[in-house]
Amino acid sequence: MTTAFIGYELMLDTYGSVPIAILGAFVATVGAFGPSFVFIIGFFPYFARVRENQIIQTALIGVNAAVVGAILGATVTLAQEGIVDIVTTALAVVTFLLFVRGVSAVYLILGGGGFGILVGYLIM
Repeated sequence: MTTAFIGYELMLDTYGSVPIAILGAFVATVGAFGPSFVFIIGFFPYFARVRENQIIQTALIGVNAAVVGAILGATVTLAQEGIVDIVTTALAVVTFLLFVRGVSAVYLILGGGGFGILVGYLIM
């Protein structure tokens, strides 16, 4: 989502046209996520052959740990930048508690967006 926003803003600032900005968001998103999709689609036919390989299984354990570390690092960075006052602190705590209780991430994202819009209108 950040990628699309940056592509949109860059093209809007450069050309001043919303249709070109939307194209910029699309191109940025494809550029960021396209290689991963191509890799997954290209590797999928070979996955059944290699998933029983002990070396591959061991490597995937390391990859899983690296992914968890990367997500945790991004979370800490975003929390340091995004939790700036009592409202954002409360939103983060409530979201975490609801997520731990099994509430779907989709509902948390939609609820957080709606809450952000509501707070934005109340503050303005």
